[in-house]
Amino acid sequence: MPRILIFLIVLILFTHAAVLRAQTFTMVDVGFEVCHVPAAAWADIDNDGDLDAFFTGLNETSVAEAHLFRNDGNDIFVPLSVSINGVSSAACAFGDMDNDGLADLAVSGISGTTTTTIIYKNEGGGVFTDIGAGLVGLSDGSL
Repeated sequence: MPRILIFLIVLILFTHAAVLRAQTFTMVDVGFEVCHVPAAAWADIDNDGDLDAFFTGLNETSVAEAHLFRNDGNDIFVPLSVSINGVSSAACAFGDMDNDGLADLAVSGISGTTTTTIIYKNEGGGVFTDIGAGLVGLSDGSL
């Protein structure tokens, strides 16, 4: 009986192999900046149903930068002008800390020679404000 069961399972796996294959992905150049020792996080910051992107890390000249991109669909990401400090050796994560329906952002890493952890409140309209949480600075970790 166990041999028949194993045979049937193997037969089902081989006959349905196309369904079990991994999904195919296609690279799309949407113009994101190059970052070294980066961190990235995705969230729907404007509640329009698609994921927007945040990146922080060092640029080509080793200056820490932060970039927030609004996803307008169809592989179109629009850079937003935000007052978010760039860090390296970073970690970042979105979450709704104040239950207002908007994704807020936590960022930690190295800014210059100082470790930092900052919470940014999503005010809506692409505006993020440092809430001055006074958290311990972290680097090379996760949030």
